[in-house]
Amino acid sequence: GSIPYSQYAWSSGTVALSEHFLGYMTAAERDAVLAGLSRQSNKQQIRDLLLDNPATQQYNLSLSGSSGRMTNMVSLLFEKNKSNFKNTGYEKYLLNFRSVANVTKWLDLNIGGMLNYHKADSSGMRLADIQGLSPYDLLQNPDGSFTDIQQYYLPILKRSVPTGGFPYADWSYNPAREINSRKLTRTQLNARVMAGLTVKLMKGLSLDSKFQYEFFNNLIRGLYDENSFYVRRRVNEATSWNQTTGMLSPNIPKGSILEQNRYRTQGYNWRNSVSYNNIFRRQHEVNFIAGVEIANQVLEFFGSPVTYGYNDEALTSGIFPNGPGGTFKTIQDWQGNNFLIPYGNTFAYRTNRYFSSFANLAYTWRSKYTASGSFRTDASNIIAKDPKYRYSPFWSAGLAWAAHRENFFRNATFLNRLNLRATYGYNGNEDRTTSFMPLIAVSAVPNAYTNDNTATITSFGNPSLRWEKTATWNIGLDYGLFGNVLFGKIDLYSKYGKDQIAQVSIPAINGTTSQKLNNAEISNRGIEVEIGTQQRIANRISWQGNVNFAYNRNRIEKLFVANYSASTLTSGGSASYVQGANANDIWRYRYAGVHDGQPMVYGDKGQLYNFFTFTPGDWEELPAEHG
Repeated sequence: GSIPYSQYAWSSGTVALSEHFLGYMTAAERDAVLAGLSRQSNKQQIRDLLLDNPATQQYNLSLSGSSGRMTNMVSLLFEKNKSNFKNTGYEKYLLNFRSVANVTKWLDLNIGGMLNYHKADSSGMRLADIQGLSPYDLLQNPDGSFTDIQQYYLPILKRSVPTGGFPYADWSYNPAREINSRKLTRTQLNARVMAGLTVKLMKGLSLDSKFQYEFFNNLIRGLYDENSFYVRRRVNEATSWNQTTGMLSPNIPKGSILEQNRYRTQGYNWRNSVSYNNIFRRQHEVNFIAGVEIANQVLEFFGSPVTYGYNDEALTSGIFPNGPGGTFKTIQDWQGNNFLIPYGNTFAYRTNRYFSSFANLAYTWRSKYTASGSFRTDASNIIAKDPKYRYSPFWSAGLAWAAHRENFFRNATFLNRLNLRATYGYNGNEDRTTSFMPLIAVSAVPNAYTNDNTATITSFGNPSLRWEKTATWNIGLDYGLFGNVLFGKIDLYSKYGKDQIAQVSIPAINGTTSQKLNNAEISNRGIEVEIGTQQRIANRISWQGNVNFAYNRNRIEKLFVANYSASTLTSGGSASYVQGANANDIWRYRYAGVHDGQPMVYGDKGQLYNFFTFTPGDWEELPAEHG
């Protein structure tokens, strides 16, 4: 059977308190342990063994040249970084090139590209790992040997488990030892090629065509040797232990563990547009652009099974002594639980396609008064098949007034710029957390009990899935005073989102009582203020700074959810949206204090629950708090 609480990480202080509570340690022994711990601090050992002095080296080389009709540029960059944590950093090589040629008076050609190689090492500790250490748990003993930062409840292991008979008799963990027993790397090779043509049809009128292709390749590799706690723990815990006979049977071979995954992204973007920019009689300025754009991106994931018993020098691997497990030949871990050793590859494939058409028109009279408008329609392959949902038109209109150019401000020498503007329109957003069709995720390997591949429903489907739409109005003011020594802007805005994706209640006859649908309406209203200044310190030295203030009021205006469970609210996300509340509210249980040595929270009708039990009831009946 299982050994309760043995797999929890306990600090030395909590072990002493627990052992005294269980009767294995006297009060005097407990107090002696706690007194000794109170005189210890691991801060200096963390600095010496886990942290490092950050440094970055960067070298750049740029070459450029130009003739009468062609300009070329090439740049090379090398960067080496060492982070705040030992065994953590990266190296980067970057090549950029660009060439622009004026082929004829009416035709320009430009090509460019990028090649990037990036290798990062993340073998060191993370900040969260260090924060998880108790301040009195030392990393080294006075003789220089590593201590054991307990990842098990050690007294139970000593009393109940024959640890010396397991494949690895050493069950200890030490972060300084761990970072030198693993090599965690991410290698990236990215390339991008771009080309474009500009055809000048007549004065002010031109046609642009731009194409871009990109390829990103990522290899994530984790190699853990036998000295790492990661290997020793996985091998030991996967060992079958008959607690009646004491017989031990390893299920995973000893040796290093290798984990590898690869991501690949390929995509292209093709944009064609026609633009017209001209000024008539020095008073009428027209700016127009219209075009279409298509984009396609394919993301692939290739996951290799974990390699056990690996030898990085001989490039060999071990075998499973008792097989990988399954219905016809089950294997158990050290706690007596059936388990399956994943042995298959995993794959993922995703395609994102977009189509956009757009048009923008702006007219300015006397460089003072501007009226503008825009229209676009977008389509995505993740939106429903029905074209009336797949294509969504968006538009906006605006007015602007350069008031500082008026004659009545001519004598206001303190005023350099005063622009008033107002816009109103709709924009859209696609949500990738759901699908217009039901989706399932199939397991990569058979289930340990049924010996069949299983699947889980990841989305029940939203047949009317459509673009999220947001209506926005904005009134703004831009100003510059006293030779632009003082400058800034003020914006008032209101955004009202319709057809927002949210978790809503549906009849159980559909197979589920909730699903993500375009059902919510969310509003945002606020103000943004920027105040900046620019000060000249010397002839060629100036200082610039700004201060920003923003206030936003968010409210869920419409949402139907029949009932909430308290656990749903405290888990966050769109499932915790409540009509009339802020979408960013964080819900929590109301703390009830400590009762019988256990911290408690209030549940339904004031009933008390500890942190290890599920708190039932609808949220309206619980004294939950949010903010």
